[in-house]
Amino acid sequence: MLYVFKILVFTTLLFSSINAQGTIIFLNGTSSAGKTALTAEIQKLGQYEKVNIDEDFGEPYMQAAINYIKEKTGVEATMDNLNEVAEQLTKEGRLTKIDDKAIEALGKSIFINMLKKIKDDTAAGKDIIVDMLVENEKDFRDFYEPLHDLNVAFILTYCPFPKLAERVRQRISEKDPRTFTQVFEQFSRLYKAAQPGDTPILGTLTAEEVKQNCVLAKQDKPGLVEEMELSSFDELAPTVLKNLSLDKNESIQITPRFKYDLIVNTGINTPQQCAQQIKNFIESETEFKAFKENNEKLQARSCWSKTKSWYRKTKNWFQAKFVQRKTFDQIRKNKFRLLRG
Repeated sequence: MLYVFKILVFTTLLFSSINAQGTIIFLNGTSSAGKTALTAEIQKLGQYEKVNIDEDFGEPYMQAAINYIKEKTGVEATMDNLNEVAEQLTKEGRLTKIDDKAIEALGKSIFINMLKKIKDDTAAGKDIIVDMLVENEKDFRDFYEPLHDLNVAFILTYCPFPKLAERVRQRISEKDPRTFTQVFEQFSRLYKAAQPGDTPILGTLTAEEVKQNCVLAKQDKPGLVEEMELSSFDELAPTVLKNLSLDKNESIQITPRFKYDLIVNTGINTPQQCAQQIKNFIESETEFKAFKENNEKLQARSCWSKTKSWYRKTKNWFQAKFVQRKTFDQIRKNKFRLLRG
């Protein structure tokens, strides 16, 4: 009897410590692709908690910056004028690069805490929708690696380039407008020109379509054009064309830069239809592989890059010192190359 009781206790403790891991629906896509509307529809179809990058990270980060600036300079900024206040204080020399790094560190700690909450909630069995944007490999590798061992359905919300331009124009009069530079640049980083054998093919885009929409965007509402990383709006079209290889081709076939478990087209389907596609996919119990495979690929590439860099430096040093007889000027150049990395 005692033996049976021990087995019962052990079994109870074992199963109580093993919760079914929650599912993460990670919606990736450009701004204005329809992620917010899609999130709302998914929530109607199931018990999903929402994690939104703007709400759960953007506002706390801005508030942290506001608090830091007040403590450092005594100046009170607001959510609306934070950028202008910070820029002015920088010009006056009251904020320095050290302060920039401190504010950046605050943002990173907030982001890490947000990811930790996602991990804790899914470990407790909660299902979550993550509405964020991973537009390049560095962000994926540096920020989202903590999620790689979770049950993540990595889903792309794709919206064709011309349709995105229409949506930006529609949002101009809304309380939460988007800028053309923001959306167009994100598109050019999230997608690429398909090479032979690349799948899936999402559609065709021409250089003329990009040029026309960039021109129309500038004429439409130039006051809402955000500079971001560009020195002028006139650089937007050349930047987008180059990122998509349309500076050398009249047209390309669009394919995503990352691998996804599922792709929904919000340009031709309603949010309700896309949400139903996602629900059907989740209920099909298909194994989620894309997020893990993307992470493994990028980590391997990062390690290989470091190895190549180390090998190249060692080889250059060895040749300069032992193999070839070089002039003083050539040896000096090699030493500088080694020091600079």
